[in-house]
Amino acid sequence: GRHYYESTGLARPDGSGMDRNQALIHRNGSDYIRGANGRERKVRTLQPSGEMTLTALGRSFFKDKYVEHVVHVPVIIRGMRANGAAYDRASTLPVDQLGLGQIMASASLSEAQRVQEVKRKVLANLLESGGAVGQGGRQTLMEISGESYLLDRDGDWLISSLSTSVNGEGAITHEARMREPLGCLRNAAAFLPYPDQILEAAFEAHDDRLCVPRQLAILLGRPMKGISESFDDLLGTDGWREVGIDAATLKKWCTLRGHPFFFVSGGNLITIHEPPVKRGRAIAAAAYDGHVYMYKSARSLANWTVNEQATQSKPLVEKECRSTAPVMDEWRCWLGVVEPGHFWTSDLQFARRQLMDNGISPKVLLRGSSEIGGLSIPAGKGVCVIKECIQDEDRIHQWLERLPREIPWCGERLPALCQKVFFELLRAERRTPSAEVKREILETQRHNCVTCGGAFDGDVEWDHIAPLRQTVRGAEQKFQAICASCHMDKTILEGKQDRTLTSVFSKPTWDAYTASARPPPLVWRVHERADAEGFELDVRRCRRNALAYSAHDFAIFSPFDNVQRSVPGKLCDFTYVDLHVGKRTTMSLLPWVGPMWYHRVAVEHLLHYSICSWEDC
Repeated sequence: GRHYYESTGLARPDGSGMDRNQALIHRNGSDYIRGANGRERKVRTLQPSGEMTLTALGRSFFKDKYVEHVVHVPVIIRGMRANGAAYDRASTLPVDQLGLGQIMASASLSEAQRVQEVKRKVLANLLESGGAVGQGGRQTLMEISGESYLLDRDGDWLISSLSTSVNGEGAITHEARMREPLGCLRNAAAFLPYPDQILEAAFEAHDDRLCVPRQLAILLGRPMKGISESFDDLLGTDGWREVGIDAATLKKWCTLRGHPFFFVSGGNLITIHEPPVKRGRAIAAAAYDGHVYMYKSARSLANWTVNEQATQSKPLVEKECRSTAPVMDEWRCWLGVVEPGHFWTSDLQFARRQLMDNGISPKVLLRGSSEIGGLSIPAGKGVCVIKECIQDEDRIHQWLERLPREIPWCGERLPALCQKVFFELLRAERRTPSAEVKREILETQRHNCVTCGGAFDGDVEWDHIAPLRQTVRGAEQKFQAICASCHMDKTILEGKQDRTLTSVFSKPTWDAYTASARPPPLVWRVHERADAEGFELDVRRCRRNALAYSAHDFAIFSPFDNVQRSVPGKLCDFTYVDLHVGKRTTMSLLPWVGPMWYHRVAVEHLLHYSICSWEDC
């Protein structure tokens, strides 16, 4: 038996009789699966603390089951405009562009625990791969086209997950993904590439596991029975009808019949087959959650390339960074007044409750994955930032004063400040080549400028091949001989960006939407009554669940947006609702609180319960 499973690469049966690939049943904060007898059995429960508690069956069910995460880290993009003015803008950067491999976390963890584990792994990999920290305490992740991508620890992470199977060693590879049986529609994956080009039959639910031959029959115009029998002949058995066809078998089937084959998993094209002689129609398919989605035409994926894991090491660079926060001497004590600036407080939770009581909902800046690190409130043309006092502030000032060079402290906590000091002390010092090195360079370049190729006429200068700001102390500084005019042009080009993309919004749209009022947070407050006792009702994790289980994508205001007259039966991301109140009470009109823009979910609620009509939109 051991030899059989080692040779075939199949997973050993656990003897429980349960389907380890079945979808979970969510009910009342707990997850259930169906056992061999068809009864529901609990596998885990979400505790009020946010942690998952596994049952004995759950530990067996989630053994070697992992979730792959697609992670975008928050970054600050810093560059220089053509007029020499510096600029910063917030964005996100996918970790695969930083050379990081797959980010895995156990499926038995709760959502909060998985997010914490994913962030820990990503940050650990980024610190391992290197990157300099400048005055802002931010690590430089990448430099390209004159722009520096700096890690924004206070920014919002974008983390999406794709559940897949793993092999016996607990690692997912492209081959492991392709060997996941495809045959059971559990969830309609609206975020698959080009969903409008997918066959309609791919979204139909059936009681069997024959989604692969069913969709092939529609694409090729052949009977499903004949295609199913061809898989019987290929595998030498009809046992696959109980579990489904994996992508590796589908690729082999296409190879034998001369069909080009494209296969997508996790948003990446992971395999492609182009036969020497094309004898049939190209087959393009995507896999998600144990189901295959075939495309009407392979042209949708024809220009994709296979995603290869990055193997090159990322060099350590040094880029001086200016922090957006002022130095410590300019921070003030928080007195409860919202105004532009940076403030300290001894109790951040109390400051947040104070703002909420006044009808102000501040943006929470996280430290780590769950701890509140600060609050941010728009204040006129500026921002009001509130953070908690740092322990041993006087001792940190004394330590900075003893350093060999002056390093400004802009409110970083001790770990970030230590890293900032470390890289500041590693900053390279400017050196010039020795006479022997200069002679060797001139002989190598035949006494000509490396840029324009002209002969030197007393104007030879020695240029750093890699800019000095990208070099750390102790690293070798390589030089080249260059004429004075070319050296000046090169220095200017390195210090600015030739072309800058500028986003231009429609002024009427900006005024109508961005400058308008926002619906306030509907926070329940207990009314004080002197003649009777009062009690408070609260919905558990209301706002969290509204975000986690939203039926619509998060809307982003962009330059392409415009205000248009509403059409009955068609809802946009945001709709301006102005209805006639009449004799109705305020409670009966919620979530409508006045004429303003409302999100699509709120408008759907208003229309569904006849609180408003299409004439009010």
